[in-house]
Amino acid sequence: MRFAFVVAFVSQLSFGQNLVANGSFENYYNCPGSFNISLTSREIVPSWKSPTDGTPDIFNACSEGIVDVPYNWAGVAKAHTGKGYAGIFVMLYNRVGYREYLQTELIYPLVAGRTYQVEFYFKLSSYSRYSIDRIGALLTDSAYYSAGDKAIVKAPSISKIYDSAFRRSSGLWEKVKRNYVANGGEKFLTIGNFWNDTKIKKFHIEYEAVQEPMLARACYYYIDDVSVVDLDSTQTLELIPFIDTKAVKTNEVYVLRNIQFEFNKSVLKTDSYPELTKLVTILSKNTGWKVLLTGHTDDVGTDEYNVQLSKNRAISVGDFLIKNGIEKARIVSNGMGKSEPLANTTDENARAANRRVEVIFLEEDEKK
Repeated sequence: MRFAFVVAFVSQLSFGQNLVANGSFENYYNCPGSFNISLTSREIVPSWKSPTDGTPDIFNACSEGIVDVPYNWAGVAKAHTGKGYAGIFVMLYNRVGYREYLQTELIYPLVAGRTYQVEFYFKLSSYSRYSIDRIGALLTDSAYYSAGDKAIVKAPSISKIYDSAFRRSSGLWEKVKRNYVANGGEKFLTIGNFWNDTKIKKFHIEYEAVQEPMLARACYYYIDDVSVVDLDSTQTLELIPFIDTKAVKTNEVYVLRNIQFEFNKSVLKTDSYPELTKLVTILSKNTGWKVLLTGHTDDVGTDEYNVQLSKNRAISVGDFLIKNGIEKARIVSNGMGKSEPLANTTDENARAANRRVEVIFLEEDEKK
């Protein structure tokens, strides 16, 4: 009977999925209220970190402080999409070599020989007194970290370099979009300015008055809508809908988005918390509902091992709900192992889709 639900409520999605989790910076641990880098972990929001001692910022319309959208300490800018974006210094004229970067771990590694479309948007903040002529992105097979706050001087995997440092599009959302043929194993994407100061063209922008002292001798970019998409994958996949807190119904199957576990374990990564918080919100508002959590794995490993792993992962999701105030009696956890794949192929795209936790909301008096 569960299988009938899956068939009835699926929707189609190409395998050209975005490999960047939280690519538009909509999810956050807490609504940002000020400059919001965590210097101990270097995590700024789910899925994004600083790879240096530079301090990127997150802006969101949920804030009423200096990191609001559209009005914030760096300027006035609506998000390219949604309600949030990030911000980085790409040049400080009075601090030679100072840089800030954004780094994320891709959902799965790139496959050798495949072509990927790497895309992101950037915008010069309106209070910046300088503009520069370039920005880039670096794809690496391991997380990059550099002590200090100086430039990561490496040839970026993709870049956009203009003929001049100031142009008609300066101050608007500009797009970087390039195709990249993978060497294989690239798992991390880093965005920023990868050039020495001597390589950069700079332009001084005249204002009637300095709006923000920190930007009087600086170039600061907003960053939004980051994506890495496999262009060589043409297969389509029937995917169960993701949870929408405004439109969920009982007796329908939903997939939890961006739920990540430690490799081969049932330990939830912190990147999973924003999506799980949606689940808490739904159950808190609908006190007459129970929830059935079902874990699924890919095809790697024995049937017995995968059934236990998938059940343990569903239990971990249930434990998160309990810790956040949902009664244990309202939660049922189950594991199907690899018996109900969404895709029957064995490439990494299919395996990533098959590793999932599904949710069904049930009325209290319904049978499990």
